[in-house]
Amino acid sequence: MRKTILSVLAAVAAFSLAGAAPASAAETANQVVVFSHELSALRVYEDAQGCQQLPIDAHQLNNRTDRVVTLYADPMCAIPQMVSVQPGYGTQIPPGTGSFALS
Repeated sequence: MRKTILSVLAAVAAFSLAGAAPASAAETANQVVVFSHELSALRVYEDAQGCQQLPIDAHQLNNRTDRVVTLYADPMCAIPQMVSVQPGYGTQIPPGTGSFALS
């Protein structure tokens, strides 16, 4: 009986671990996700290339890529801010931020 219970527990544990996605999968989704406020949908930038203009009311940015995201003070990525977001991390978007680009 004890052997059967241990076998069942081992099978359940193996099944649980097999279904779990690795942490790196979330980091390499190639998405930059921007939250503005509770009344609007998330803005998802899939495979973002070049300079991307942010919504005027952007509040938070999550980097789900494998590259660094740099925030810029203008909408044309000309004036970099002192904010870089590492892969798998997020940040509050400072007021006056106009765009972002991946590097």
